[in-house]
Amino acid sequence: AQMCSGVLMLLHQFNGIGALVIYMVNIFQEANLSFDPRLAPVLIGVMRIITGVFSSLALKKGNRKYIFCTCTFTLCLCTSGLAASTIYRESVSTSPDWLGYLPFPLILVMFIAHSFGLNPVMNLITSEVFPTAVRSIGNGVVTCLGMGGMAVQANLYPHVLRWVGVQGCFFWFSINALFMTFYGYCVIPDNRGLSLTNIERGMEKKSGKKEVLPGNKDVTQGNKEVLQGKINLGAELKS
Repeated sequence: AQMCSGVLMLLHQFNGIGALVIYMVNIFQEANLSFDPRLAPVLIGVMRIITGVFSSLALKKGNRKYIFCTCTFTLCLCTSGLAASTIYRESVSTSPDWLGYLPFPLILVMFIAHSFGLNPVMNLITSEVFPTAVRSIGNGVVTCLGMGGMAVQANLYPHVLRWVGVQGCFFWFSINALFMTFYGYCVIPDNRGLSLTNIERGMEKKSGKKEVLPGNKDVTQGNKEVLQGKINLGAELKS
């Protein structure tokens, strides 16, 4: 369960969203946005709210694995586009005017993908994959991994920015988002339409855990004892 939920929550902090939330205005300034960078967070916040409403509708019928992987791959493309456009504008003296507005729609798409597929899917997985007996502890560990990753990312970003520039930071974010795409495709289960009880039973079967009967005997051992009792009774009747 931790390999599915905990690792994804930790990796999620290094795909650029956490840094954008904290340093959004500074990042827009570094990316040479053509209009006032202070207006961008307001517009992005409105779009995140609207996207969250549509996400709840899509997750009722949609395959969570495909939704998650599509959104992480979208993050990969957007961060790669931001890095490439920044390099181009710094290397060319007369770049087209429309490139000055490009960072805003790319970052807007990143937040839409995050609100639509990443954050909701990870929260759903965290609430489902842990057995009932340890669900609260498991959720707490996942939350600690997420908060710890965000703290590390927030402290590392200014130093990495000085070392490799904004384009290097976004290339790093794109690599992490691409890795999350493949990792999520391998580990995210499809639990659509299943109750928590059925999900827990399915996880037990995958782990090879046997259903335990009263008296600390598993089902297989109990069946063997019943069969042996029938054989003994048949032998007694014959004699």
